[in-house]
Parts: sequence; structure tokens; C-alpha cells
Amino acid sequence: MADVRHLTLEAALDDWISDYEMQGDYESECDLEPPEAYSEMVRQALDWIYRGVFVPGEMLDGFVAWPASVEDNARRFAELAAERTVVSRPGQLCWFDTGPAADEEFKRLSA
Repeated sequence: MADVRHLTLEAALDDWISDYEMQGDYESECDLEPPEAYSEMVRQALDWIYRGVFVPGEMLDGFVAWPASVEDNARRFAELAAERTVVSRPGQLCWFDTGPAADEEFKRLSA
């Protein structure tokens, strides 16, 4: 999984990334069917939200972060994710921007 995490985080460091793009990374890089890729995407996104690697939000006039605490944002993401088994278009759950721990996580994954 390290390669797909590196690929996903690299893309997010370049620009915002959607739930759909992240799920697609797991499908293509790990050769997973969409429901399994979705499950892995949700698990990784939750971990990164909790650890400050990712900040979830909406794409309005650009990215707008969800205005709650890390814990509340992770809970919101988990609740939204539990309502489906796949995403079929960008932003069905949320978009992601990188958080304060993104650079350190990228260095760790690059080692």
C-alpha cells in the first residue's frame, strides 16, 4: 500500500484531490474492484484526517475546508462514507487538501 499512498499524497500536494480520484488510485494501483478500493480509500483517508495529513472540505469557489475540529471532521467523513460502497463522481463525500502533517508524511512514504 505504500506506493498508492505515496502516489495519492503526491497528487494532493500538487492540487486538491477528490474522494473519487483517491478511490481510483486504489483501483488501478492495487488492482482492486471499486468496493474494495472504496473501503481502502475510506480507511486511509480517515487515518490521514485524524493525523492532520488531509483536511476534508467542499469544492465551492475553490476548496473550502469543513469548519469543525479534526475529530468532528473525521466523524463526518466516516458517517458520509458509511452511506455508500463506492463513489461514482468527484466530491460525493468530499475533497481533500493537505494538512500540516502532509509534508512529513510524504517524506516518510518516500524513504
